[in-house]
Amino acid sequence: MAFLTSGIKILNEKEVERIHKASVRLLQTTGMMIEHERMLGLLEGFGAEVDTNTMTVRFSEKLISDCLKKQVEKTNNGRKARNSYVDLNNETSEIPAKLGLTTHIFCISVNDMHTGDIRAATLKDLHESAVVADTLASIGSVGPLVVPGDVPVYANDAYMWAELLKTSNKTISGELFNIKCIPYILDMCRVAKGENGGSLMAYPCFPSSPFSYSRYALDMAFCAIDLKISVRFGGSMVVAGFTGPVTLAGSLTVSIAESLASMVMAEAVSESIPGVDITGSLGVSINNNPLNGTALYASPEKTLMSFAISDIAKFYGYAHWRGGGHTNASDSCFPGHQAGIEKGSTMMLNLLAGGGGGMCGMVSPECASLPQMVIDDEICGLVNRYGRGIEVNDDTIAYDLIQSLGIHGNYIDTGCEEAIEHLSSHFKTENHISNFWIRERPDYWQRNKTDMVNLAKNRVVDILKKKQPAPLDDYKVNEINSLLRACAGEG
Repeated sequence: MAFLTSGIKILNEKEVERIHKASVRLLQTTGMMIEHERMLGLLEGFGAEVDTNTMTVRFSEKLISDCLKKQVEKTNNGRKARNSYVDLNNETSEIPAKLGLTTHIFCISVNDMHTGDIRAATLKDLHESAVVADTLASIGSVGPLVVPGDVPVYANDAYMWAELLKTSNKTISGELFNIKCIPYILDMCRVAKGENGGSLMAYPCFPSSPFSYSRYALDMAFCAIDLKISVRFGGSMVVAGFTGPVTLAGSLTVSIAESLASMVMAEAVSESIPGVDITGSLGVSINNNPLNGTALYASPEKTLMSFAISDIAKFYGYAHWRGGGHTNASDSCFPGHQAGIEKGSTMMLNLLAGGGGGMCGMVSPECASLPQMVIDDEICGLVNRYGRGIEVNDDTIAYDLIQSLGIHGNYIDTGCEEAIEHLSSHFKTENHISNFWIRERPDYWQRNKTDMVNLAKNRVVDILKKKQPAPLDDYKVNEINSLLRACAGEG
């Protein structure tokens, strides 16, 4: 079987090497400001050059190289291979993983499907997004699509975790914003999932570009580490033209420098605090609209930088890197033609690059849409059908059937048992079947003039009307609500 695969290469090896070397030189000369005494002490003991007066850390090339190698080995050993293999007619074929979607996005606004207005997101929006996400086939895990604005700011991450734990039957993920919430969220996860519930949690400790880690971010990281919660250092999001040079290569250089420093930090902490999953991560840069400064997630420049990270990851030796971060994003602020073009094109690129998936329900970095969730699920299904390619074997070639029916053969002839059997056994697997896409004759469409956005709105209404199975019993719900009240009461 020939599956639809291709290689998307943005940077050649020499270009990647130039970016890498420039990043290393920056860490040797400029270094990173790390505003945290505990981390500074660990780095100094680990061999980095630390200036405690300025809280600046510089890294030798050997230290960077050694830590990068260890981080790559840990990741390669700890992550299952992305592809599986089958033997067809004595040929080994590589099957790309199906693309999936996530609602782990954190939009602060919602494009209201009833009014079309953009408004602040609410806890109800978060609940409804989790209900819709539970129904959509392409979403494997559920995260907070929106950040509710009608709950106390100092506890909104606790509200998000509580709502998802009580609502979603799928694996959930969340975010950690307030250090006081971390123990409460950990207890909520244990109530919902037992003693292993803490494995749902991971704290991404992001740098503050360019070249800085804030005290609060590192306080959060060590709070999580002390509670045996996984921590990921890195994942910088340099904004080309703001926190990095306007040139894409320049912003990638800043991002990679921060990522390499994060690898060293992860190794320094791992050595002193064994038994906790601590990793470093490569960043995904974004850019902005030069006409108004708006951050962009779906521009060609952003997409190029996202896939360039894949080339850099391969250069470093990551065996199972799944590139194309933030695909299926949009900057349009509402469901429509622009969103469809942005999402469809980047998801297709992600498929060709062997990536893992994209964002569901996002219509801009700040704005979400429930109908867009339904549309995104359909986009993912369509793109995955491309990915399956064409299966070629004796049964699908159907030589005997073709020969039997001969000239002017009718392959839907109800009088031919062989034709009907072949049709019934293959029409669902061969065809992308959906009641959602508009695929009908123009004269029939003219009767009601349906469009995708309205179909998606109707689908959301139907989903929300149905009674959803509760993932937790009343006792666990009450326990989580009690923890939430205690957390919110701390102020």
